[in-house]
Amino acid sequence: MGLVFVVASWRGSATKNMDFRKDPRVKGFLYGLGGFLTTLIGDWKSLLGQEVNKTQLLVLYGFPFSVVGFGGVLLIALAIWLHLRLNKQRSEDFRGQRFHLVLDYLMYGYVYYRGEYDRNLESSKQSQQQHALERVRRLSADAATNLAALILSPTASVQDVLRNMCLTLKAQSSAVRALDVNANLMIAVSFDSATEEQKKRLKFVFGNPKRYGQLLALTEYAYDKGEERITLPVESPTVTPDWTDWTLPGAPEAFLRASETVVNTKNLDFAPKVPQTVRREMKQYFRGKGFKSFACLTVIGRGSVIGIVNIESSQEFGSNEVQNEIAKTMQPFCAVLSKILQRN
Repeated sequence: MGLVFVVASWRGSATKNMDFRKDPRVKGFLYGLGGFLTTLIGDWKSLLGQEVNKTQLLVLYGFPFSVVGFGGVLLIALAIWLHLRLNKQRSEDFRGQRFHLVLDYLMYGYVYYRGEYDRNLESSKQSQQQHALERVRRLSADAATNLAALILSPTASVQDVLRNMCLTLKAQSSAVRALDVNANLMIAVSFDSATEEQKKRLKFVFGNPKRYGQLLALTEYAYDKGEERITLPVESPTVTPDWTDWTLPGAPEAFLRASETVVNTKNLDFAPKVPQTVRREMKQYFRGKGFKSFACLTVIGRGSVIGIVNIESSQEFGSNEVQNEIAKTMQPFCAVLSKILQRN
């Protein structure tokens, strides 16, 4: 009967406007109380043929019911509190709400608690996204100041631009949860004109390499921390018309689409014809890096993509709306990079 009471408080739920008598936990308690009263008034002598010590019988019935029934409910309440307290992400989302959510479970049952949990979580996410969006939009002022300084400087280098992009983004790091930011530039070279050194540094190659039209060679980092001079293959749309089924996520995809893209390293979105061996290799590669997401921005020169800027973040960039705002803010820096590359 104690288990019946626990299950009633777990599966069932009251609401603030529900008739108290319809509360499933009240019903579960009444079932247990009915058994208690049956024990109390039962004619055990006629049933068993001997006298029964009703005091002992009531204790043997009531004690396990109390321990299992009320103890089980309290254990569930403790488990809910620990989940909200020890889970780092949920601890932030429900700061100041943990006690109220546990009380919701005790007062109205698990189903009601779960509804309040989901409602609070959605409200927290919307608040964080709105706050992030507002903070990211303020990037434009910092970006304009840094951009003007770069344009006016006749000696601005690729690394100067990359570092200014990082500084601009880090100035609002709390908005995009980016504690650490780095950026690099990949230059597009045709597969046929690529140097042997660039081809030696190729990663994630599969199938016939003759189908590749371009290579993206990493040439410059904003900061030297974790730098790696790799080269990535890019499908040739003329050789592979269905290149969307073959291309690698990240810089190669951004290059072919001539549009920015954002990649979450823990949830890579592979094209259907990328083999499993390459997928495992890319996942392993990103596991060894210190960033969780990166944005790939196009550098346009003479009407076509001549390079890709990858901005790496130790935290995820956030919602699609936030990502779009970041891309819009960073794109003018890519225009400055285009001028520098064409000048050199």
